[in-house]
Amino acid sequence: KKLEKLSRENLQIKLKKISSEKWKSLNYSDRQNPRRLVRAIELAISPRRSSFEFAQDHLRGVAMNFNVLKIGLTAPREILYQKVDERVVDRINQGMIEEVETLHKNGLSIKRMRQLGLEYGVLADYLPGKIPKEDLVKIMQGKIHGLIRRQLTWFKKEKDPPDGRAGVVWFDISDKDLISKIEKLVVKW
Repeated sequence: KKLEKLSRENLQIKLKKISSEKWKSLNYSDRQNPRRLVRAIELAISPRRSSFEFAQDHLRGVAMNFNVLKIGLTAPREILYQKVDERVVDRINQGMIEEVETLHKNGLSIKRMRQLGLEYGVLADYLPGKIPKEDLVKIMQGKIHGLIRRQLTWFKKEKDPPDGRAGVVWFDISDKDLISKIEKLVVKW
């Protein structure tokens, strides 16, 4: 309660004095937000560790104490795109547009719809007429293709992580021997 009475500038000064490390870890937005500054000070003066710090330590311990096998499933990009394209058409044919229209009529805002995910975000533009019906499927497919590209880029880091953790062993879902290869790996592991 005492901290909440201080100005933003005084909170900034107090945090810098208490923990310059905590101050440096905050982004610009957090440094301008009195509520976040109060929370940062509370964490800095608390004898307890934050839940984030506890989780990080716990996960490090888990990684050090256990032999972990990570298995990832992938496919050539063309196959992933084809599966997504078919799935989008199936979802539309199964009534996804009608489902979203009903949700909107029952109080789901366009803003909230955009927050729910990729497909709902596209439909949030479709409902008020920003996207014509004839373009809806292609736009949705294109957005999901973009997500696939970002995920493929992200998971490249998991092949041989620089921090010594075990990387992901990737299997192609289009491989006819997929199950037997995974079983052999698991038995060997």
